Amino acid sequence: MKDEKTNKKKILIVTAFPTHGAGSGALITTQAKSYVENGDEVVIITGNNRTDFDKLEGVKYHIVPFTSESENPEKIEGQCPFNYLMFTTHTESTANFWNVGLAEIEKYNKMFEDAIKEEVENFKPDIIHAQHNWLTSSICNNFGKPVALTIHGTDLMGYKKAGEKLEEIGEQLSQIKDNLDKKELNNIKNIEEIYAKSATKSEIMRELKNSIQTKKIDISKEELGKLIDIYDKKKLYELYKQEAEKSAKQSERIIVISDAQEKDFNDLFPGNEKRVRLLENGYDAKVFYQKQGVNKEEILSKLIGEENSKCDNLALFVGKFADFKGIDALLDATRIYEKQAEQKGKSIETIIVGSGVLDETLRAQAETLGLKHTHFVGRKNHSEICDLQNIADVSLIPSRNEPFGLVVIEGTSCGHPVIATNSGGIPGILNVNKEDLSDSEKTYTTKLGVLVPPLPERPSQLDDGGKKELDVMTTQYSIIEDEQEKANFVKEMAVALNLEEDGVSKYLSQYMNTVNGISKSVMDICEKNLEFNNDEIAQYTEKTYSQEVIRDKIMGIFEEAEVEHKDKRESDLSL
Repeated sequence: MKDEKTNKKKILIVTAFPTHGAGSGALITTQAKSYVENGDEVVIITGNNRTDFDKLEGVKYHIVPFTSESENPEKIEGQCPFNYLMFTTHTESTANFWNVGLAEIEKYNKMFEDAIKEEVENFKPDIIHAQHNWLTSSICNNFGKPVALTIHGTDLMGYKKAGEKLEEIGEQLSQIKDNLDKKELNNIKNIEEIYAKSATKSEIMRELKNSIQTKKIDISKEELGKLIDIYDKKKLYELYKQEAEKSAKQSERIIVISDAQEKDFNDLFPGNEKRVRLLENGYDAKVFYQKQGVNKEEILSKLIGEENSKCDNLALFVGKFADFKGIDALLDATRIYEKQAEQKGKSIETIIVGSGVLDETLRAQAETLGLKHTHFVGRKNHSEICDLQNIADVSLIPSRNEPFGLVVIEGTSCGHPVIATNSGGIPGILNVNKEDLSDSEKTYTTKLGVLVPPLPERPSQLDDGGKKELDVMTTQYSIIEDEQEKANFVKEMAVALNLEEDGVSKYLSQYMNTVNGISKSVMDICEKNLEFNNDEIAQYTEKTYSQEVIRDKIMGIFEEAEVEHKDKRESDLSL
């Protein structure tokens, strides 16, 4: 129970993902550390495929175990036979919510439900801090405890994707039904009734078997298999949407991390606006800060070789290799500023920290571009990243849609400007003076860095394979310098991708606007055409975003959640 004298709390943090390897994990770790330093008690329920990850002293970790995709996965008692599920990818998992079945999700939910129930009974938390508006946050609302829910952005993307997939299935079923006779339509009707009334995969299969035996459903095994696959997916995506909607409706407080995210959440889950609180993420000021006496040549010599250690300038990217991070645009921009620097007798080294499912794709792109001063160095720990942040002249964050961008404030806390796209939650950080940033073709300079035009969305009619082909051809286009050759290549792209030529041309124009904005801004900073006060950048970041500052605000939100929960309980009892 909460200690009324000291007002210290027992906080149960629930995340379906590891506390390392991605922004949400880093945020949870930073928050938990600040709670412990404040004297609060913390338990973290976390999905993971290993037990040897870095843990905070004073925090209990309750692992919901999954199976790693590595060659010799760690054997953990009771582990799921699949890896932990992501909305996109993780540095240690390619499994996601879109390539599993109903039975797997039932097991997934049961494991998290059991873990949450155990900690609620044994730890007796004052507050449950649920992460991501999805399955586990919905489960958190089943135990009679106040719940504060943090939105991370990928959960909103997941909700949208579930809706899009349901639309695709609806169109698919409509086309199937248009070509069926009365008997076949009756089969479909009976199958739909079974899926509507059955709660689990085993119930569905039992009811289907009974209906086949009683001749209510008369269909070949092959056709039944195809329909089961379609209706399983339909039920799964409906479950995702229903659970997210339940979580949004029942959580006492909903924390959003940017103005853009608040609007997105309210548009997707209307009617919950009164319980939404805007609270930007914080960073650990004891981990990321301006260091004295960092030896640039020594660090670079060990990392990228002595021949590259005496560079004039250093640009840095830190993040997982996921599509929404926009690393493809960064590489296309790198080619331009590498070449321009060389022509002026200068060298700009670009270090890319991270890993992920796009590793091979990005390395192949770098090879196509002929990059000479760009280095993929893999994952690094926080101390190593802080060293790199301290010797970098600029951080590059070309995200397509970054919910907040923790790496933004980690970079600025070390005292250098950031070049980022004018999209998602990043403008809310960099736009210190709250200027009008509505011109999507313009580049804006702020106190903390530069906002370049946002990357365009890929044409919606392209499937995943078409989008990959578009990216490859876009890089090929970026290399062409002759205008007539470019015009001819646009025509080739339109034919190859089955798109309108004007649409391809517009997409490439917007994409190159971002790429050129990044490359020009890098050159302007390196040549000191754009100058920033690095000390002021670091001081502003600490004053505004250090976790100690954010912790006091989040504790206030927890108090609100507890009061609302108590009021709701008393209201229910009076009825």
